[in-house]
Amino acid sequence: GDGISYCDECGIVYAVPNLKIVGGVAAVPYRFSANRYNIKQHSNELYLTIFFSHNIYSWPATVLVYFKYKKLIYIGGSYQLYDYSVQCGGTLIDRRFVLTAAHCIPTEFTLSYNGQVYTFSITTNSYYPTIESMFTVFVGVYDLSQIYNSQATSISVSKVIVNENYNNIIELNDLSLLKLASDAPLTQYVQVACLPNPKITGYPTSYNIYSWVNGWGDIYGNSTFPIQLHNVKITIYDPSACKSVYPTVAKNWLGQICAGNVSGGII
Repeated sequence: GDGISYCDECGIVYAVPNLKIVGGVAAVPYRFSANRYNIKQHSNELYLTIFFSHNIYSWPATVLVYFKYKKLIYIGGSYQLYDYSVQCGGTLIDRRFVLTAAHCIPTEFTLSYNGQVYTFSITTNSYYPTIESMFTVFVGVYDLSQIYNSQATSISVSKVIVNENYNNIIELNDLSLLKLASDAPLTQYVQVACLPNPKITGYPTSYNIYSWVNGWGDIYGNSTFPIQLHNVKITIYDPSACKSVYPTVAKNWLGQICAGNVSGGII
């Protein structure tokens, strides 16, 4: 929070995720929770009635970042109105800020036509007068097919901040911030994640420790994208363990983390 009008506790969850499972699996969408009860006395006996709620998400800080764009392009001898969209995962770190990847802020798109590939830049136009107008953040999301019929809330974006040192070749400093136009409502479905201790300059502080990744990304490496939120348990290794991974791609272990599963199956 801002420390004045409100102060939020980070890392709150109302359901325990299935963190012990190694491999990409659907995250726990809900648990039954007694959120209120009623006690009545009849004669000499007490009757306890418990009212249950559900859909308490196990990753309440995970959000969906949705990018939508359209542009009038000249291709094949005529003008065509082309729609382009992409979605990414993100993390709510404050009521007003979402942390996501820099590569989730597209600057161009490609289109195949008659065996040729054309590249078009993404610029503001009459449909999208600002970069921010191209983005919508959905909080409280689990099932993408139910995004408009669930506890999800859509919030527009007022500012896009891309890490100025982002290197799209080796994916170094692949970070960006989205400032929301309004506060995210903190509920049992939506919470803020905890940030690293600012007094510690280097992460991770140790190796061979577990961490978790979640999102709606490719789960098999063949462009298979799940509808439901998935999570996977991974191990953070010493950088030397990743030297053989993509050996032709340059790496900078001062700013990148070696993580995954040495037995394979996790990309």
